[in-house]
Amino acid sequence: MKVIVPCCGASSRFPGQPPKWTLPAHDGRPMLCLAVSGLKFPLDELVITILREHEEQFDIAAGLASAFGRPVHTVILDQATRSQSETVARTLAGLDLDEPFLVKDS
Repeated sequence: MKVIVPCCGASSRFPGQPPKWTLPAHDGRPMLCLAVSGLKFPLDELVITILREHEEQFDIAAGLASAFGRPVHTVILDQATRSQSETVARTLAGLDLDEPFLVKDS
């Protein structure tokens, strides 16, 4: 079962800063790692949806690979969505997913 984590917020409250889910938690890893740490699933099942602008500004995919110890599947959207549900819908369309999935907030 895929675990989809939509991380496409515009981070408008903190312009010019990395997205808040990439900031370090108490253990030094990105908060996203803490958000999914309680779930027991194979890392191959993790899908993180991010914005292209965040990838270009902050090299998010490389940072996630470092934090998780290996590359994780990322879906990159060209523009922010209006809601988490829209982000998930675009993620599913991009994956052409035909299996159960879980959505985990970041």
